[in-house]
Amino acid sequence: MALVTHTAYVNGVTIRLSTDGDRDAICALVEESLSAPATPDWFDWKYLDNPFADDFSLLVAEVDGTVIGMQGYLSFPLAHGIESLAGAMLVDAIIHPDYRGTGIYSKLAKETISHGEATHDVLFSFLNDAAAPIFDHWGWIRVAPTKTYSRIQDPGAFVRPLGPIATVTTALARFLRRRRDRRVTLGEKLAIEQADGVFIDDLVVLSRRVTPSRLHLRRDERFLAWRFGNPQDEWTTYTATRYGVPLASVVTRIKMVGDKRVVTLAEVAPLEGDADRTIGLRRILLHLCEEHADATLLQVPDGLLPEAVLAEFGFKRDESRLRRLVVGGPEYTLYVHSTKPLPVNVFEPANWLLPSAAQTTS
Repeated sequence: MALVTHTAYVNGVTIRLSTDGDRDAICALVEESLSAPATPDWFDWKYLDNPFADDFSLLVAEVDGTVIGMQGYLSFPLAHGIESLAGAMLVDAIIHPDYRGTGIYSKLAKETISHGEATHDVLFSFLNDAAAPIFDHWGWIRVAPTKTYSRIQDPGAFVRPLGPIATVTTALARFLRRRRDRRVTLGEKLAIEQADGVFIDDLVVLSRRVTPSRLHLRRDERFLAWRFGNPQDEWTTYTATRYGVPLASVVTRIKMVGDKRVVTLAEVAPLEGDADRTIGLRRILLHLCEEHADATLLQVPDGLLPEAVLAEFGFKRDESRLRRLVVGGPEYTLYVHSTKPLPVNVFEPANWLLPSAAQTTS
């Protein structure tokens, strides 16, 4: 059903579809509520430039003309083999601290879901423990927790105030890492091409080499150009080549978490593949471990690299204690909602392949 442009709310709150005139108010709400940077360019990229959205996909709650809440969704082209699905991921659930616990979010989210499901086959979201009970009540299906694999490059960063202990801890960790990495047998030598930014054409060619058998975001020029067009992020691309022929590519993003430098693998191409893909990814991963030896942490979201390869380089699945210590914030679970007949069971965890191309869009 279509969303009514303005919906009255009993406590003097109006829920409505956003317009580009809300740009400054929304950026201010994000920065005040989340202490996160939000620029007009970011707003335009996320909600105006998405090539898969026909109209605004962001709703706001306002009181006396002041925006005090928001809930959006991002339209994504999903694919399962040769089947295509129109997907939408709920994002940016924000209520100003002065209005939390008043029921506004529930009303806002319901209106957003109604708006999104009118034009999409399946809705999904990555929810924390605070939001999950609401969506459980609404009949959304809890599919699977998200997993992240980490390699601590600088353990001394977590005990820095202890002075000499931090220095000794870091030095010992680096010695042990170098020993482990030297034991990695790469076989043939491959060239690594590294460049700032994202090479869309290379990612598209590699992505088309193998069609994943699980639900994934369809990689084409339009999607990748938009996905990596976030003006608040800086990307670096690494491609492993054999005699000039690319075998695999990895895109990374560096983010500061307090005083800790975290390097995240944000994209891999192809998503699935043969032995050549694994050979290329192993070579790139060794290069990343060496290049970012001074980083606090290397992170790989589940689904990007084979677990055997990650284990070979000392990556461990994050436990909740490590996540809180390093990254902060809650853990997330993939939730899915659909009432339409679909060619694939979207509630089966094994049918999903959603690495951080979906999760790192904010």
